Amino acid sequence: MIVLLPCRSRPSGPPVAIHLALWESNYYRYPRSLRHEGGRLQFRQVYLRYQDAPCRNSTFEIDDSAIPENGPITYLATCPVGLLTGNTVTLSTTDPLCVIGYSCRQDYHFTVGFGQCFGQNWIRAVCGKSDTISWNIYDLMLERAPEHAQSMKKARSGAAYCQVYISQTRLPRSPCILQTSCVTWKSSRICGLKLEVFRNPGFGIASGEWTGFDVDGTDDPNRDWRGLMIRYYPSKQHSCDLLVDGVSMKFSFAPNDVKLGDYGQITDSEDFICEGNLFADLKSLSLKANIPPRQHIISEWSGYLRESGIVRAYYTPDCFTELYQPLGLSPPSNDEFKSLLVSFSTRLTNRYLVTRVIQCSADARMYGSSVTTRWCNIAKPFVWYRNKGAGAVVGRAVMAR
Repeated sequence: MIVLLPCRSRPSGPPVAIHLALWESNYYRYPRSLRHEGGRLQFRQVYLRYQDAPCRNSTFEIDDSAIPENGPITYLATCPVGLLTGNTVTLSTTDPLCVIGYSCRQDYHFTVGFGQCFGQNWIRAVCGKSDTISWNIYDLMLERAPEHAQSMKKARSGAAYCQVYISQTRLPRSPCILQTSCVTWKSSRICGLKLEVFRNPGFGIASGEWTGFDVDGTDDPNRDWRGLMIRYYPSKQHSCDLLVDGVSMKFSFAPNDVKLGDYGQITDSEDFICEGNLFADLKSLSLKANIPPRQHIISEWSGYLRESGIVRAYYTPDCFTELYQPLGLSPPSNDEFKSLLVSFSTRLTNRYLVTRVIQCSADARMYGSSVTTRWCNIAKPFVWYRNKGAGAVVGRAVMAR
């Protein structure tokens, strides 16, 4: 919006004009000039905030290691040219946007803008035919920066603990889609960008809108995408809250005979259909990896200690089941296990994984009582997540903090 003020820079000059942008419910002075929108002059009453929205510098770290040296996706150019220093870009109120261009064997081109607007980081991918980066593309993205920032903020508010956002854009004249994934790392306030190209013969909908996912693993100090898990909580089954090594966690009632490392599909009726086990596959393939399960102490959410190692798992405040000498198990968070997830990513596209189980004796008062799995967590590894019908994957990663 262009606003004319009741003052002039010189006696015979035109009124001084300033540019405003709508952010949430208030208008703010926009740091860069917007292109003139045209239209008739009209009188409107707008409210300006006395204090600007909080802003801070955003440093993006660019990682090209996901692309082979002669891979199909290549880097074209950056605008502004001097904003990229080594593998980092720092954005501020004076430099709020950086645009990077990519090309794939002259088959298609796309640009990715990542910037900040009123303290909110935003990312936008645009597919087109141009094989160059110009100031016109930069200005178009800058003009719509408030809109792009609001879109990502809206996606975050749509999930309870949203840490990962995903958008998909159709590549022109191609059976492929560009998937843009953004993750917010809690431990270091880092925002990461991951670009992947999927072959999608079904020509499904790819609107470019952002979708938020609740994930585990964003507290990884190494900023490792391989360890991210998209949470899954069945709505038709009992759930309970228990303390795992003193930390409250939510569990779902375990299907029959489920084991740590089981993977498979979730039916429409929310039944888990096991198709295999990662640890069993590891042995059958004679792979050498150090991935012994981790053990955890399980206690009641209230912290109450009972005799004989009994822990109560409450479905509701008045309904519970007793667990005898419960033991929590989960996979390790080391590189060997994360690499194993990646190695199975193509074969296990969109499969779910049992990531945590609670085992206990069937009855502690009976000698030699068998051990069963009563509660578990099921999640989809982020590296297994793909658009349905997708094929080969090519990637480039960008990190930001």
